[in-house]
Amino acid sequence: MTLQIRPKDNADAPAYCPQRDIAYCFPGIVTRTIRGLRDAKVDSWLMTHMYQMCSLRGGCSEAEVREELARACLALAQGVRRFHEPSWADPGEALQEFRELPVPVQVAVMAKIGQLMTGAFFTAVRDVTDWGAEAPKAVDIPSLVAAADEAAESLRNPVRARLKRFLSQMAFWRKS
Repeated sequence: MTLQIRPKDNADAPAYCPQRDIAYCFPGIVTRTIRGLRDAKVDSWLMTHMYQMCSLRGGCSEAEVREELARACLALAQGVRRFHEPSWADPGEALQEFRELPVPVQVAVMAKIGQLMTGAFFTAVRDVTDWGAEAPKAVDIPSLVAAADEAAESLRNPVRARLKRFLSQMAFWRKS
């Protein structure tokens, strides 16, 4: 269920939904990602990843790595811009140029976005929580941990995980 909040004094105002905050935050996160990639001192983990992936393709120079990251920045920015245009109904189509780049480049840029999103979440939790109080949406943390436990089990034991899902589906059908 999605929370919808309206101001008391204006029942006709559009409803506010905290889950949609990503619409306001994401462009800023992508902007910071692109600016971080622009700087001459790109994170060492990112460059190490890019060189390792390049070596699998026969190697490449620092200039080639930077050119691929430059193309990724441009393609991602154009894709996010397209999200605001009604003619683009599918995010995959809007990001087609980005998706056509080599996978290691896509992974590197998405990893940087993930790093910034995680840092933004860390800061945001502290901004909205009084010391000693429970953070908003902290009730979702047990389901996050449970999902991670299930994913870890499935990754470590894929056959057992599939069997477990199959048996739970069989039990569901027997109840109906």
